[in-house]
Amino acid sequence: MFTAKVFRVMVCSLSGTMEEVFVAKDAIRKWNQENAEHAGRVYMLVEESMHQEDVDVLIGVVGNWIENTDVVEDFIAARKKVLLFFNRYHDPKNTMPSEALIVAEFKRVFQAISITYEYINNDDLTLLVRNSLD
Repeated sequence: MFTAKVFRVMVCSLSGTMEEVFVAKDAIRKWNQENAEHAGRVYMLVEESMHQEDVDVLIGVVGNWIENTDVVEDFIAARKKVLLFFNRYHDPKNTMPSEALIVAEFKRVFQAISITYEYINNDDLTLLVRNSLD
Protein backbone atom coordinates (compact mmCIF):
# COMPACT_ATOMS: atom_id res chain seq x y z
CA MET A 1 0.00 0.00 0.00
CA PHE A 2 1.18 3.56 -0.70
CA THR A 3 -0.16 7.08 -0.38
CA ALA A 4 -0.66 9.13 -3.51
CA LYS A 5 -2.30 12.31 -4.69
CA VAL A 6 -5.00 11.44 -7.23
CA PHE A 7 -5.57 13.57 -10.33
CA ARG A 8 -8.73 12.90 -12.35
CA VAL A 9 -7.91 13.02 -16.06
CA MET A 10 -10.30 13.25 -19.00
CA VAL A 11 -8.92 12.33 -22.42
CA CYS A 12 -10.92 13.43 -25.43
CA SER A 13 -10.58 13.85 -29.14
CA LEU A 14 -11.38 17.15 -30.78
CA SER A 15 -11.18 15.47 -34.19
CA GLY A 16 -12.88 12.12 -33.83
CA THR A 17 -9.48 10.39 -33.57
CA MET A 18 -10.40 7.51 -31.27
CA GLU A 19 -7.20 5.53 -31.85
CA GLU A 20 -5.13 8.37 -30.41
CA VAL A 21 -7.48 8.63 -27.40
CA PHE A 22 -6.85 4.94 -26.72
CA VAL A 23 -3.07 5.49 -27.10
CA ALA A 24 -3.12 8.41 -24.63
CA LYS A 25 -5.20 6.46 -22.08
CA ASP A 26 -2.91 3.46 -22.39
CA ALA A 27 0.13 5.70 -21.82
CA ILE A 28 -1.47 7.02 -18.63
CA ARG A 29 -2.25 3.52 -17.36
CA LYS A 30 1.32 2.40 -17.99
CA TRP A 31 2.72 5.53 -16.33
CA ASN A 32 0.61 4.76 -13.26
CA GLN A 33 1.84 1.16 -13.11
CA GLU A 34 5.49 2.17 -13.39
CA ASN A 35 5.62 5.47 -11.50
CA ALA A 36 2.68 6.06 -9.18
CA GLU A 37 4.22 4.63 -6.03
CA HIS A 38 7.56 6.44 -6.15
CA ALA A 39 6.03 9.66 -7.59
CA GLY A 40 3.21 9.73 -5.05
CA ARG A 41 0.72 10.55 -7.85
CA VAL A 42 -1.98 8.57 -9.63
CA TYR A 43 -3.75 9.75 -12.77
CA MET A 44 -7.28 8.34 -12.67
CA LEU A 45 -8.97 8.22 -16.06
CA VAL A 46 -12.54 9.49 -16.04
CA GLU A 47 -15.22 9.37 -18.72
CA GLU A 48 -15.99 12.31 -20.99
CA SER A 49 -19.43 12.49 -19.41
CA MET A 50 -17.94 13.70 -16.10
CA HIS A 51 -18.67 17.25 -15.10
CA GLN A 52 -15.75 19.61 -15.54
CA GLU A 53 -15.70 20.44 -11.82
CA ASP A 54 -15.00 16.76 -11.12
CA VAL A 55 -11.95 16.65 -13.41
CA ASP A 56 -8.46 17.99 -12.69
CA VAL A 57 -6.74 17.66 -16.09
CA LEU A 58 -8.02 17.64 -19.66
CA ILE A 59 -5.98 15.97 -22.38
CA GLY A 60 -7.22 16.83 -25.86
CA VAL A 61 -6.04 15.16 -29.06
CA VAL A 62 -6.31 17.21 -32.27
CA GLY A 63 -5.99 15.74 -35.75
CA ASN A 64 -6.61 17.22 -39.20
CA TRP A 65 -9.86 18.93 -38.25
CA ILE A 66 -11.74 20.11 -35.17
CA GLU A 67 -15.21 18.98 -34.24
CA ASN A 68 -15.89 20.92 -31.05
CA THR A 69 -13.75 23.22 -28.90
CA ASP A 70 -16.30 23.87 -26.15
CA VAL A 71 -14.77 21.37 -23.73
CA VAL A 72 -11.33 23.00 -24.02
CA GLU A 73 -12.74 26.49 -23.64
CA ASP A 74 -14.76 25.43 -20.58
CA PHE A 75 -11.74 23.86 -18.87
CA ILE A 76 -9.59 26.91 -19.53
CA ALA A 77 -12.31 29.23 -18.26
CA ALA A 78 -12.43 27.12 -15.08
CA ARG A 79 -8.63 27.43 -14.76
CA LYS A 80 -8.11 23.69 -15.10
CA LYS A 81 -4.94 22.18 -16.53
CA VAL A 82 -5.30 21.58 -20.28
CA LEU A 83 -2.82 19.63 -22.40
CA LEU A 84 -3.38 19.61 -26.15
CA PHE A 85 -1.65 17.14 -28.46
CA PHE A 86 -1.63 18.16 -32.13
CA ASN A 87 -0.99 15.62 -34.88
CA ARG A 88 1.80 17.10 -36.99
CA TYR A 89 1.36 14.58 -39.79
CA HIS A 90 -1.21 15.66 -42.38
CA ASP A 91 -1.71 13.61 -45.50
CA PRO A 92 -2.63 16.14 -48.22
CA LYS A 93 -5.13 13.65 -49.67
CA ASN A 94 -7.02 13.56 -46.34
CA THR A 95 -6.70 17.18 -45.25
CA MET A 96 -8.98 19.95 -46.41
CA PRO A 97 -7.06 23.25 -46.60
CA SER A 98 -9.89 25.15 -44.88
CA GLU A 99 -9.86 22.68 -41.96
CA ALA A 100 -6.07 22.90 -41.71
CA LEU A 101 -6.40 26.67 -41.32
CA ILE A 102 -8.97 26.23 -38.54
CA VAL A 103 -6.68 23.81 -36.71
CA ALA A 104 -3.70 26.17 -37.13
CA GLU A 105 -5.68 29.10 -35.73
CA PHE A 106 -6.98 27.02 -32.82
CA LYS A 107 -3.42 25.96 -32.05
CA ARG A 108 -2.13 29.54 -32.26
CA VAL A 109 -4.77 30.79 -29.82
CA PHE A 110 -4.49 27.94 -27.33
CA GLN A 111 -0.68 27.74 -27.27
CA ALA A 112 -0.74 30.87 -25.11
CA ILE A 113 -3.29 29.54 -22.60
CA SER A 114 -2.67 25.79 -22.42
CA ILE A 115 0.17 23.30 -22.69
CA THR A 116 0.62 22.09 -26.27
CA TYR A 117 2.61 19.34 -27.91
CA GLU A 118 3.01 18.05 -31.46
CA TYR A 119 3.28 14.36 -32.31
CA ILE A 120 3.99 12.56 -35.57
CA ASN A 121 2.78 9.03 -34.81
CA ASN A 122 1.31 6.95 -31.99
CA ASP A 123 4.71 6.06 -30.50
CA ASP A 124 5.55 9.75 -30.32
CA LEU A 125 2.15 10.49 -28.72
CA THR A 126 2.75 7.79 -26.11
CA LEU A 127 6.12 9.25 -25.20
CA LEU A 128 4.79 12.81 -25.03
CA VAL A 129 1.83 11.87 -22.83
CA ARG A 130 4.04 9.89 -20.45
CA ASN A 131 6.60 12.71 -20.25
CA SER A 132 3.88 15.29 -19.64
CA LEU A 133 2.88 13.39 -16.49
CA ASP A 134 6.35 13.62 -14.91
